[in-house]
Amino acid sequence: MICGSVGGFNPEQVTVVQIFKLGLMIVSLIELFALLLAVLVILKFFVFLLFPRLTVNLATFIHSKNLLLQLVLLLLGGVIFYLLLIEISVVKIYASMLFGSFLFAFTMAPFSPQLLEAFKDKFHQDRFWSEYALVWLVWLFLSVWVLMELLFG
Repeated sequence: MICGSVGGFNPEQVTVVQIFKLGLMIVSLIELFALLLAVLVILKFFVFLLFPRLTVNLATFIHSKNLLLQLVLLLLGGVIFYLLLIEISVVKIYASMLFGSFLFAFTMAPFSPQLLEAFKDKFHQDRFWSEYALVWLVWLFLSVWVLMELLFG
């Protein structure tokens, strides 16, 4: 199980973060990530509520750079994953991803007819598998890692 000291970092040095201006004491990286996500979700909600056109224009611009977006998301996800491994195991992270997957599916369910149509059109194109290969490799790698942890500890 990978937990504790990772890459030469000492968790006691890395995880205690004090945010004096907000009057908060963040005890772990997990709490810091939770705080960051909570603030970003609330901020996104109000920006979307007050400036819906800005939100759509920003999303259109970001998603127009698809390869760059994928690389940035993979890099950020990798950094978060690495930092989470300091405090918790890959099995616990993967179990949390199950919750996140269901939450994401719930979020996207109202758009499922449009998404399915787009997916069907894309699926039959020759380059679909080459464009999607990195996504499958990441999920397969994590799945094998979790199985190895569970079966061989």
